[in-house]
Amino acid sequence: MDKQWKWIKAVVIASLVIAIIKPAGAAYAEAGQAPVPREISAVYLQDAAPSTTASNVSGTSPGYIYRFLSEAVTLQGVEQAQDFYYQVPKAELGDNNYIELEWRQSDLLLASQSTLTVMVDDKPLTSVRLDGEENHARIPLGPEEMSPGYHKLTLSKYSVIADNYCVDQYNPANWLKITPTSHVFMDTLSNWTASDLLKDFPHPFIEQGMQEEVYGVIVVPDHPSAEIIASSLQVSSYLSSLTATRKAMPIKTESEWLSSAEFTHALAMGGTGQWNGPVKNILDNHPLELQGEELSLDNFSVTDNQTGLTKQMLLVSAETDRAIADKIRVLTDSKLAKQLTGNHLIIRETPQPQTDAGPTKPLTLSSYGYGHVLLDTVHPSTDRWTLRIPSYWKLTGEASLELKLKTSPLLTHELEEYKRNKKTRKASANQQEKEEGSIALGTSRTALTVTINEIPTSVPLQGGEGQDGSYTVSIPLTRYIEDPDFNGVLELTFAANIVEPEEVCYPDRNGGRWIFIDKESVVQLPHEIIGNDSFQYWPAPFVNDRGLDQTAFILPQEVNGSTLKQLSLLMNEMVGDTGNLNRPVVFSEPLSADAVQSLKDFNIVLLGDIGLYPSLQQEKDKLKLQSENGRLSLAKYNVIGETAEYAAWIQPSVWNKDKRMAVFQPANGQEGFTHPQLLQFLKNEQENHSLVIMSRSQEVWSVSLDPQQSQGSQGEESPSPSKGAGLSKFSAWLLVLLPVLFLVLLFVFIRLWKKQKKNN
Repeated sequence: MDKQWKWIKAVVIASLVIAIIKPAGAAYAEAGQAPVPREISAVYLQDAAPSTTASNVSGTSPGYIYRFLSEAVTLQGVEQAQDFYYQVPKAELGDNNYIELEWRQSDLLLASQSTLTVMVDDKPLTSVRLDGEENHARIPLGPEEMSPGYHKLTLSKYSVIADNYCVDQYNPANWLKITPTSHVFMDTLSNWTASDLLKDFPHPFIEQGMQEEVYGVIVVPDHPSAEIIASSLQVSSYLSSLTATRKAMPIKTESEWLSSAEFTHALAMGGTGQWNGPVKNILDNHPLELQGEELSLDNFSVTDNQTGLTKQMLLVSAETDRAIADKIRVLTDSKLAKQLTGNHLIIRETPQPQTDAGPTKPLTLSSYGYGHVLLDTVHPSTDRWTLRIPSYWKLTGEASLELKLKTSPLLTHELEEYKRNKKTRKASANQQEKEEGSIALGTSRTALTVTINEIPTSVPLQGGEGQDGSYTVSIPLTRYIEDPDFNGVLELTFAANIVEPEEVCYPDRNGGRWIFIDKESVVQLPHEIIGNDSFQYWPAPFVNDRGLDQTAFILPQEVNGSTLKQLSLLMNEMVGDTGNLNRPVVFSEPLSADAVQSLKDFNIVLLGDIGLYPSLQQEKDKLKLQSENGRLSLAKYNVIGETAEYAAWIQPSVWNKDKRMAVFQPANGQEGFTHPQLLQFLKNEQENHSLVIMSRSQEVWSVSLDPQQSQGSQGEESPSPSKGAGLSKFSAWLLVLLPVLFLVLLFVFIRLWKKQKKNN
């Protein structure tokens, strides 16, 4: 019986081992072996030839829903309007396109006189009666409202709760709330046809305003040169800057793009002799005639032969990688990119980048992408505006918003009249005015409110001082920036309370009362770029207001798609707050003697395991953080080395102590060098620390590379030398005394036991 049980146990154990080993082996095969590459076919697109590719927003879902508001919006008073925006993607459309509106309203609205009017691009589409029976409406959209691009959607409410207009003006019961379930439905089909693909650039690689925004990938040869890596990073950063969410544009090698699970649009760049896979086949079938330093932009329609899915490929080619690096500005300079046209283009010479040697331009509301604002009784407020302060700025003085305003002549006249009346009226007359109403009392409540980070501030209105009737009001910003909870973002809204004369009991639509906010209002943020051994103002000093002109990246000799993906993510985070997206300087191992010599002129960003950099081995002793066999020594920083995943630290450059060097490295020799969560931590770092650790549990924290500061920052108490010496001496005496004491007690016990036995 025992033997039977032994055999049964053996069979069960063997089955479990096989069950465990088999999936592990399958996983290894999946991870260790390259997936089966897809087979693709390509069609060269001649100029003016129509090209049909898969739409970015169609495919799995029937149609596309665009939600034009994220939270409920309330329209109050007798007459008020609100502007929204929606974007129509570049896709073939069916006939079933419409706006779906849903709202809630006050039960007191008079159905016979209350309406909601819908306009697109300032053209009225329809008006619905607010009778309370149906709180939703579906408005069909025609070809004009569904042309590709942005459209303005205006919802204008007129409602009353009584026949007397004067009763309605300030009654809080007069309201209409548009719910966030409202949306625009677009009957998008699966394809998009175009005949001038360069004119549409950067479509289809990105499509602004859509849910994903990024729909393409940058493809480089399997063994890209430093020039190609730098050019791909420049294009990636530029395309990412065009998206609302600054989503990183991925970079893949030719083999990885061909084997990836998702078949996407491809922007491929590389020298004509650098390709080995499908791009090589495309060039063999469609040879390019290039001379000297010419740059060729060619569009292809590429199809996955297994699925039949068709995507677009823009091939950026030249005889040398240096030619691509010198002319890639045609895709990253917005003024040059707007001049592109056709499906094929050869560029022999590109304009030199313009250097602005003049004074620094002030930071204005238009610098953040906002335009002029006109506030009146129908449009009394703005949406929430976001002003982001670059994380690499150290503010050095008082910050303020110099608001340039202009009030209408009628409103200015009423304000001045109110001021004159205020000086002469008496207490009894003032009480009578409050009871009966007058122009003076009405204009006394006219005001402009600026809300900054949920804190409202009243702005005084006055007559114009300049020739154009404008004047400037200064709003301090320092108190918002110095708030402990400040996250680098100022959120602004402007709201005007424009009161009409109270004795006029009918709507006054002459537009004579308004407040104008100029887009050239200046945001004063005095600052400096500091260069110290700290992440407190990351990415300074590697990034400044001119971009990355003083920084160089060093890469290992061999890079793969994972390295390029993380590199593009790091670059995107670093240059996200600067408008200068110049081409980064990239060095790849092995470095020549001249390249090593030139490192003295740059701040350095080093990526990956230190052991992969032969040029660093002679300077290895200058590193503040040492590693052995790919594992960082982190114990003295109160870090469990075995659970650490990534580390980043900053120190003086090993090639020039006056420059800085940032190192991003895996903590235990694993693949990759950073993580999005670590980069987000760096952007929000407030402590003056030089080492950031991310554990496998994705916990991120910072310490100082100085051991004494590191211990102090963690609140640990280090024993003094005298106290430690006393403990050591006490321990030694204790080791001697305990055995002696034990022997003495044992001797006494035996003597007493023998004596008692003898007496008995």
